[in-house]
Amino acid sequence: MEPYWVCLPMATRTALSSYEMYWYPWDDTKKESWVCPMPDKEYVINLDHNPMTTYRYRMHQEDLAKQFGRWYRLSHGGKKTVCLLGMRADESLQRYSGFLNKKYGYKGTCWITKQFKDVWCASPFNDYSKDALNLYRVIDPEIWGKLVGRVQGANFASIYGHTKAMGYRSVTLPEGHTWKSYTMFLLDTLPARLRNNYIKKFNTSIRFWHETGGGLDEETIRELTEHGYHIQRNGVSNYTLNKKSRIIFLDNIPDQTDDIKSTKDIPSWKRMCFCILKNDHICRFMGFGLTRQQQKRIEAIRKKYKSIEEFDYGI
Repeated sequence: MEPYWVCLPMATRTALSSYEMYWYPWDDTKKESWVCPMPDKEYVINLDHNPMTTYRYRMHQEDLAKQFGRWYRLSHGGKKTVCLLGMRADESLQRYSGFLNKKYGYKGTCWITKQFKDVWCASPFNDYSKDALNLYRVIDPEIWGKLVGRVQGANFASIYGHTKAMGYRSVTLPEGHTWKSYTMFLLDTLPARLRNNYIKKFNTSIRFWHETGGGLDEETIRELTEHGYHIQRNGVSNYTLNKKSRIIFLDNIPDQTDDIKSTKDIPSWKRMCFCILKNDHICRFMGFGLTRQQQKRIEAIRKKYKSIEEFDYGI
């Protein structure tokens, strides 16, 4: 067995701060703020001992995992290499369905292993766990004190994660604002890089609902019509299982759509505002996922390693 412990600076997404999209474990520029010291083991990979020729400084965490496998293969003479990545799926139906989908399995088998009983492991800073961040303060106060100085926005999220300040449950408008004006106000408070990120996402969504349209159920279409929304059918959506009608909005994007009860998957300035309040930099709340460029990259990787499925390992 060849153990490796990768302790290299890497970009990890955070949903705690309105000023940072990423924080960097093992950031060499903030050694004084590290929660724990660099482990002193011969198998540790860090900036002072880094045999990984495929590593790029502060590369994304997901890319680092991929490039480690690539480096391992190259360092062993380019031989066939199989990388198994463990993922927890207890709190994510999307991940669980990905495991159950046999489309990309190996010889018709989903490689899922039984987990230990009552054991969980999660990042406290991502979109799904930030509401429970205060638990870390209660469980380990000593580490929490170090963590607050390490990750921007951690203390704020622990205090206000369950409040309207971070878009938790119902959020009311400040007096004198519409959802659009409040969104514009929040955008003005952000650093240019994050502001431009949101604006790009919002403009993409607005163009989509004006020019292409999203697939909606007939019940939702009827409800939109009855409530006076000016909409129009624009063919059939190929991204829905039952070929729902694509609906475009002829007027400006609504300020809010609280009167529509059959779905939340329709555009509004309120949804955009919630993304900012939640520090949802990807805008998952608006239905965004991987970009086309990211999807193409994943597809290229799948094609590149497709032969692995057909290779006879004598199993």
